Amino acid sequence: MRSQQVLSGAANNGNNTVARCSFNGVGYTVYCTGCDIVVLDDVFHRVQLITNISGCRSQITAITLCPSTGRIGAVSSHSVYILSAETTVGDDEYPYKWHLSYTLSIGSRVACATFNNDGSELIVTGSELLIYRTADWKCSWSAHVTEETTQVTVSPDGRFFTTLSRNSRVLKLWKKMKDGREYRSELILHPDVVIGACWRSVSPELPKDSVRQVLLTSCHDCIGRIWLEAPSVHPSISARHSVTKSFVLGTVLDPLKESTEKKIKGSPYIFQWFNNKALTYSVCLENARLKGELILSEGLSVSSYDIAEEEDFVLPDSEQPEEPVDKGMLELKMGRVKDMREYQYTESQLLKYWYKSYDMVVCVSPATGSFMGWRVEKIDVAYPFQALTTRFVLKLPWSLSYADARQLKPSFTIFSSRKVTSNSAKDRPVLRNANHNSARQSTEVIPELLGYY
Repeated sequence: MRSQQVLSGAANNGNNTVARCSFNGVGYTVYCTGCDIVVLDDVFHRVQLITNISGCRSQITAITLCPSTGRIGAVSSHSVYILSAETTVGDDEYPYKWHLSYTLSIGSRVACATFNNDGSELIVTGSELLIYRTADWKCSWSAHVTEETTQVTVSPDGRFFTTLSRNSRVLKLWKKMKDGREYRSELILHPDVVIGACWRSVSPELPKDSVRQVLLTSCHDCIGRIWLEAPSVHPSISARHSVTKSFVLGTVLDPLKESTEKKIKGSPYIFQWFNNKALTYSVCLENARLKGELILSEGLSVSSYDIAEEEDFVLPDSEQPEEPVDKGMLELKMGRVKDMREYQYTESQLLKYWYKSYDMVVCVSPATGSFMGWRVEKIDVAYPFQALTTRFVLKLPWSLSYADARQLKPSFTIFSSRKVTSNSAKDRPVLRNANHNSARQSTEVIPELLGYY
């Protein structure tokens, strides 16, 4: 492993000081260093250094980036500074620059802030829990919390968000009520201190409410837990695991079953979704649209119930690829989408691919520095409730040094490299974020993790 480049200014300490997302097809990494904000592009070239934010006299302790609007939220003491993306003019190399557009003054100390996925709301946490409408920056809802909240994650559909306090065994789940203005809290209990939580990414192109929301939590007991959105009838199987009625425990992932793995004090295993399904679905849909081969079907009503009832879903004979495909599903090899570009698809067919494909969960071992992966099947067809099928399928030894593997934050981003032969500026080696929903992101990611069964 060699150093690609050196970035000036180390990120501030904390779990929320770096943010990453795709805005208008371009990936941006934003981090805070001291009282300044640094914006980087896909290849980690500096786009902008934001200094002298009006009124900011103390260190920035948290940062958030909205994928829909491109807004940056910077937390400092009792304030949240909102920076908006503005289109550049002239011969500027980059299409956007960020400028301070609003300052939220909070009556108490702020620990972190997070935009929801469509950018319509900003969740501010600390000793209080506040939600602001970004249209007018008015507080639309608030709640008192007994412990300072240090982490917030929002579900892809915006109906749920989670809050986590330091050294707590309880992950608090907040569910939006039918009126759209109030939230009800539920508790997800764990046997040890919870480190972090992350939602499975869902392509924004999917029909509304067509897939369930899925949550992955990491804990100090080195076990990863997958929580599934429950059907309307709450199954009794989940009663012994949590007091939430909205989610049930689907399965657990135990890396300690591997002979070379062991528990390292103070360095737990941190689990993360690989989000292969969201990336693949968006890429295939975008390719079909670009070629004008997407057949839009009116009244789309495909559901996981339809898929669960099918014994074996395969493509029609006229659409079968030349290469043999396991169980009729298309396969991704060498990080490139093969065959899918050659066929016409209806939305219902693409949705069936989503239901029948598997999800990947990954983590980095603090004991060996290995990159580990699990294949999780039947997440979207397990109604009303049935055990998920999990298999340990990947281990890349010594992917990280011991020191780096034991200092990972509660959430991390997975990148992939693209090898090129040209030395031109536009063909420099590119790092792409495999977690992004944007179909314009590179599909050249670890091939074993992007597949179907």
